[in-house]
Amino acid sequence: MRAEVEREPRAHGRARVVLREGDERACCEVDWSEREELLCAHAARSAVAIQQCIIATNPAFTITIESIVNRKLQHSFIYVVIAVLCVGPVVAQIGMPADNVSFLGIAAQLAGVVCSACKYVFAHSVMQQCKKDLGTFAFLFWTDVLILPILLPWALLDGELIVLLRAPDEAMDWIQLLGAAVLGGVRFFSQLLVLRVSTATTLSCSNLAYQAINIYLSLWIFGQPPLTAGLITGSVITLSSAGVYTYIKISKILDKSPYCVAIDGRIKSALGCAT
Repeated sequence: MRAEVEREPRAHGRARVVLREGDERACCEVDWSEREELLCAHAARSAVAIQQCIIATNPAFTITIESIVNRKLQHSFIYVVIAVLCVGPVVAQIGMPADNVSFLGIAAQLAGVVCSACKYVFAHSVMQQCKKDLGTFAFLFWTDVLILPILLPWALLDGELIVLLRAPDEAMDWIQLLGAAVLGGVRFFSQLLVLRVSTATTLSCSNLAYQAINIYLSLWIFGQPPLTAGLITGSVITLSSAGVYTYIKISKILDKSPYCVAIDGRIKSALGCAT
């Protein structure tokens, strides 16, 4: 699919985004500015397949950082399950277009994935330390309060806050904007609830499984993305791995079974790792 941006001189402040796939053509009008034109051009050149493959590495980064911070290795089979889980989205993108690769963009997205993994690990660590003093809602509130002095000046200097406040023209636009903001807060709140009772790796794995479920919902409701063998295989791998991970965590079979404990000990001894 190819995206084009057409500016209409007769409609000041408006632009038309044209999506083309073969001979099919779909249009939609959006608010216009020079900055938006640049963003649309970058979005049209981005390789979605590569983005999804990079995002899929989040659980691997999370479990690695979590092992380093806690100075404790998890069971060897957990690392195997995480590796298979990360392979799922990569398989799902087989056959998808990945032209016009930006190496700077890949580096930036890898940095973003690492930062996301650090956020999960450090938030879980802090929540465990102040579990008796702060509830989940209080933790969310103080996190937002502390981040505002960073985000607000940044948004003002960059001009994005002004553009955002000027964009809504009608009451319904404001309702949609505020609704999106509330849903974003609810999503972060739900993540904090998971971190309160489980590990950062569990949250990262659940996010990946959630993305796989979204693919099937999108297929059912919108008929998109196109159904391919890679998509089916990749999503099945992801959901199956997430199910295995959930069973391991709930049943604690790797800790209860002497056979599993013995195998883990032999593997770590062979690799020269301390538990």
